[in-house]
Amino acid sequence: MAAKNTSHLSALFKKSLEEKQSLHEMYKEFKTKFHKTYADKSEDGEREQIFKRNMLRVFEHNVDAMNGKSSYTEHINQFADMTEKEIIAQFTGFRMTPEEKKRMNGTVSGGHKKGRKGRKGKKGKGGKDQKLKDDNSWSYDWRSVGVIGPVQDQGQCLSCTLFATAALVESYWARIGNGIRPLSPQQILDCGLDYDVCQSGSAFEPVFNYVKDRGLTSWDNYPYQSRKNGCDRDREGRTVARINEWRWVAGNGDEGALHLAVQDNGPATIAIHASEPFFSYRQGIFDGPCDGDMNHAVLVVGYGYDKPTDMRYWIVKNSWGGGWGDGGFGYIRKDAGNRCHVADHCVQEYLDDKQNLEKTFKEFKYEFSKSYESREEERRREQIFRDNMLRVYGHNLKALDGKYSYTLRVGVDADLTPEEFRQNHTRCPFALNRPIAHNESHTGDKSGSVDWRHQGISGQRVLTHEDMIQSWIDTTGSSRTLTETTGLKGLHTVASQRHHHVSTLLEYLDDKQNLENAFNEFKSEFSKSYESSEEERRREQIFRDNMLRVYGHNLKALDGTYSYTSRVSVDADLTPDEFRQKHTHCKFGISPPIGHSKSHSTSVDSHTADKSWSVDWRDQGVIGPVQDQQDCGSCVPFAMAAMVESYWARSGHGITPLSPQQILDCFPGASCEGVHSTNFRPLLSYIQKNGLTSWENYPYTAKVHVIGKGSLNGWQPLELALFC
Repeated sequence: MAAKNTSHLSALFKKSLEEKQSLHEMYKEFKTKFHKTYADKSEDGEREQIFKRNMLRVFEHNVDAMNGKSSYTEHINQFADMTEKEIIAQFTGFRMTPEEKKRMNGTVSGGHKKGRKGRKGKKGKGGKDQKLKDDNSWSYDWRSVGVIGPVQDQGQCLSCTLFATAALVESYWARIGNGIRPLSPQQILDCGLDYDVCQSGSAFEPVFNYVKDRGLTSWDNYPYQSRKNGCDRDREGRTVARINEWRWVAGNGDEGALHLAVQDNGPATIAIHASEPFFSYRQGIFDGPCDGDMNHAVLVVGYGYDKPTDMRYWIVKNSWGGGWGDGGFGYIRKDAGNRCHVADHCVQEYLDDKQNLEKTFKEFKYEFSKSYESREEERRREQIFRDNMLRVYGHNLKALDGKYSYTLRVGVDADLTPEEFRQNHTRCPFALNRPIAHNESHTGDKSGSVDWRHQGISGQRVLTHEDMIQSWIDTTGSSRTLTETTGLKGLHTVASQRHHHVSTLLEYLDDKQNLENAFNEFKSEFSKSYESSEEERRREQIFRDNMLRVYGHNLKALDGTYSYTSRVSVDADLTPDEFRQKHTHCKFGISPPIGHSKSHSTSVDSHTADKSWSVDWRDQGVIGPVQDQQDCGSCVPFAMAAMVESYWARSGHGITPLSPQQILDCFPGASCEGVHSTNFRPLLSYIQKNGLTSWENYPYTAKVHVIGKGSLNGWQPLELALFC
């Protein structure tokens, strides 16, 4: 059935693409979105033909993916008007030197070291290596511990090696306790090499040697410009991060060795072959053709296992901006014949016992404006700094292994002994000799938590009435000691007296002045006005009833009676009947489910029986933004538009908000009073025949308009969305 549907879909789409006007409109939208301009009409025509070929290729691949023939999808991105050769010539940049080829698997000199093989010496076939590879649930993602910097865009410059190197040093510097700080590939571009990397590309060895010798400054200090300029020696000298050694790891396709290197030592910079499907990659596990020469550098930040496809994968950080792949990250198939050469040419930073702490101490003094009274004092502080840095590094290694639940970093006080730090920063003058009275019945619940930063009021002492009510209403924890008091009264010291939350809040709600203030704040926030004083008094009473109802529900939610909480919102002055009248209006009945067999009602799917199994399409980036139907019973057009948005995104076109207003105006039986139809089929048929245009082209107005034929500004069916 699926194959039949997608085949029909493919035929319809191809037919649409053959219509010159439809394709031309899509091409115009592509140029606008990616700010494309060309030298003349002739080049524009050539780019349009390339765009059409790429669109057909991407669509046909995604049809195969929908049919289970591929584990990844592609989409139209900034490269859609370029050929594979053009992209390689302008947006990659890894060029391996003959010296690097010789040194890949041999001992090297000059401060960089030979990487290791698997624990037993041959391509990761050792006991632990193989055990880890055989455990399909085993995975690790260095992003999860906050040591991977933001995705960047190298632009039209062959600087991928510089970006991958800077990303590796960023990660290393974060792992030893300095936090994430984007570093400058422009510094390497201007100062590190005596040729123009934007035109020629670069290998790993000269780049890493430069970084080892000079360190890197921050992106903010030396921002990227996508072209080579003269070296700014002043900016270059403001070093914020460095490495002391670097080394080759893995090699000869040894994915087991790369696995262990990433597991034990952190991310690695690698060279891969980027091919045409890789340029348009969107999501999933990439297993496309990529066996050509290595031409692009990326950062491996982890690995994992995907149960539905039974595939292991590498997680790589690219340098083509957040529009490529999954927010700038990709997933390349792992342990499948060294796909894309991931384990042929790999580099990591290397921390050994002879690290140059003298340079690091100078950078510490510069960053925090440190000066000392004498040389003897400075030498003493340098030794303390070194001891603290080694302690921080050792602690963080254990934290990454799960032995600690927190990490440390080098800060302004890194030249103080622990005793000096306590003397300078603590000094609690009174003793807390006995524990504060606590309700022991709740001490066993480890799941409850509260963080006032999330409420946006940390540091405030006095809250408005609405803040006090809403902070309480939004509380979802189960603790009933200090948590309840802070929920009502703001941020207290731990010595504050506990209050019983029921009596306190009911007393608050019964206070007429408090209630009037809360209602006045509600009217102000949501710009409410009423026709008469009588109507306002009526709405105030409804508001109070709703507030008490919400509060009562949330008390039961805190007790575990309900699994969700409620809150006071824009419609808090409406009765339940008024709310339904305003927002729902689904007027058709659905007797039997469409295409549903009674036999299914008693069957138990294996996934249904597995309570741990779940899926959230938001995680795949195929769900559009939440919209507001306002005072119009248009939930059905909104739900249909959202479904088609998701389908269109899953087909590789990205998220484009579609127009429920088109359905409201053009579909017979649709109005702000609801959709008058026996089921969904007529509406689905309308969308299949006519498609949907974008929200931007046909914006929502929360009312019905009379639309004449041809009044959609030249819009053609299948221009943006097609449902089948």
